[in-house]
Amino acid sequence: MFSSFYKIESVVKKSLASILAVIAISTLAFSQSSNQSTVNISLTVMQTLSITEIGTLNFGTAYSGYAVPPVNPKTASNIPLFTVSGEPNAAISIPLSFNSTTVPFTPTVSGNQTNDQAGSTTLTLGTVSENLSSAGSGNLTGNYFLWLGGHVNNDNPLPSIPSGVYNGTYTVQVDY
Repeated sequence: MFSSFYKIESVVKKSLASILAVIAISTLAFSQSSNQSTVNISLTVMQTLSITEIGTLNFGTAYSGYAVPPVNPKTASNIPLFTVSGEPNAAISIPLSFNSTTVPFTPTVSGNQTNDQAGSTTLTLGTVSENLSSAGSGNLTGNYFLWLGGHVNNDNPLPSIPSGVYNGTYTVQVDY
């Protein structure tokens, strides 16, 4: 009976020693310095920027040797109107550059936050920064309006060129 008791005591001592060793190792592991930091995450979602065009730029009929009258974007009718729509009050960038067409064309562009052609401001070629209008009257988008006019051959008489219809293209781009 003594020997059984001695065996139990030995097993208990060994178990107790093992438990103390595990506790000591755990304490060492957890006693090391640790630190943490919280990072805030943010995301701003904006409406897609879109641009629509209504109308075309037509200089009418011209004659070789005569100047083509310029088209004023603040006063002319039948010129293209571009409506830019997106996040209200957001800043937009309008890189105003145009490719040369068969007949030299120099654009004149005016813009406004409201659809008021006569009250629009003439914009300088290059990159222009403007803001979309604030949303209002149930409208959930901001707008900016652009009118395109210009002149052909820098207002000089047209050179002697063959009769025909001369077409060109232009690209109007807007970015946030």
